[in-house]
Amino acid sequence: MAASFARLIVLTAALTPALAPAGLLDALGGDGPGARREFLPPDQAFAFDHDVGPDGGLALHWRIAPDYYLYRDKITLEALTPGSTVAAAELPPGEIKDDPEFGPVAVYRDDVAVAAAVGYAA
Repeated sequence: MAASFARLIVLTAALTPALAPAGLLDALGGDGPGARREFLPPDQAFAFDHDVGPDGGLALHWRIAPDYYLYRDKITLEALTPGSTVAAAELPPGEIKDDPEFGPVAVYRDDVAVAAAVGYAA
C-alpha cells in the first residue's frame, strides 16, 4: 500500500509571485504603497508531510509559514495508480477570508491535517 501511495499526487495551488495578480502582491505588505514583498518558495511556505495508516488511509499535513495561507478549495487529491481511488478527503472547514481577488473563501493558516481513504484494485 505504501508503494501505491507513492503514486498518489497531492496538488496544492498556493499564492506564489508567478501566479498572483500584481495588484494583490502590492497589497500584501512592504514599507509603503507599491512596495513588493519577497515570497518564500512554495515548499517552504507550505511544508508538506504524510503518513500511511495500517488501514491504507492517508494522513496529510501542511505546516504553513506565518503570514501565509492555503486555499481550501485548491487542495486536490488524485490517485495515479491504475485501479486505485481516493475517497472524499476530510477537509476541515477553514477560516473564511474576504479575498480581494476571489471574494469570501475558506483558507488554512499555521497548519492543516487532512485524512483520506484510498481504495485499491483487487
